[in-house]
Amino acid sequence: MTDRHTHLFADLRSILVEELRILAPDIDPAASVLDLGLDSLARMELSVALDQRLGIALPAQALRSAETLGDIVALMDAQSAG
Repeated sequence: MTDRHTHLFADLRSILVEELRILAPDIDPAASVLDLGLDSLARMELSVALDQRLGIALPAQALRSAETLGDIVALMDAQSAG
């Protein structure tokens, strides 16, 4: 994981813990979004939080296709770089 990805993952972890009440020990880049309980509603809440807190707007289809938290970090990186 690059330094940038590490920073983005820390931001994602904060949102997951503070806004979606996911337990911090369960949060790992390889963790499955489904295993963490990120259903379509939770992903929408995550999308709103990412936009409000970080200014990163992820396309809904891309977020739906993410299988792991690492995938979400990669999406965050691509969207914030573009």
